[in-house]
Amino acid sequence: VEDFYNIIKIDMIKEITANTNMTDKEARLYIACLQSGQSTITPIAKQARLNRVSAYSIAEKLIAKGYFTTSRKGKITYFDATNPQDIYESINQRTQKLKQILPDLRRLHKNADHPNIRYFEGIDGVKALYLDSLNSSTEILNYANSEDLRNFWPNYDEEYVLKRANKKIYLRGFAPNDTYGQRVHDTDTTYYRHIKLLPPQKALFHNETNIYDDKISLVSFKDRPMGIIIQNQELADTQRSIFELLWELV
Repeated sequence: VEDFYNIIKIDMIKEITANTNMTDKEARLYIACLQSGQSTITPIAKQARLNRVSAYSIAEKLIAKGYFTTSRKGKITYFDATNPQDIYESINQRTQKLKQILPDLRRLHKNADHPNIRYFEGIDGVKALYLDSLNSSTEILNYANSEDLRNFWPNYDEEYVLKRANKKIYLRGFAPNDTYGQRVHDTDTTYYRHIKLLPPQKALFHNETNIYDDKISLVSFKDRPMGIIIQNQELADTQRSIFELLWELV
């Protein structure tokens, strides 16, 4: 019975630490105080399996966070745990206030001057990078070496290209005019795209670049596959303009 009871307490501690700003030891002391009721620190510490000195220090932190209250009877200090319902309502109230200003926070984030950069490593990481573009609200502008890409990811067409086409996200891009590039070009209509082929001696790119929404993604397939997504409207617009200039020239 005691082991079962301890398992329940462990689950409660996990939930408390996940949903409040209590640490593991603070949650243990809080639960112990709930069980003990208003009490001095010694029985609460014993219930929480903490030494008395540590329990005092943790109790001070719980008081500062609003999870403990104190009262004195003579020279003796008593601790009491804040009603869990009051904690829930306080957290809910703070959440609602945050929700009210969330649109303003999003606007600040979108208008920030500094770019948001995310890094991806390994095969699974690179695949996750590609999946981000499946949420694009704009067409995708692309530079790719079709051979390098499909050697790295043999099921690329089934696992990514088909999904993009089914979601009606149009792609315009450049690829070297080689066997792989021609094969891709010949299926443009099927896969909802327009690929222009460049002389292979001039199209020496061996990675892939995608421009969509306010993002630029760059992927390297050599040695250790890796990629980055740079999110910044100004940078994306600049790369989009360069792409359009080349598109008109080819």
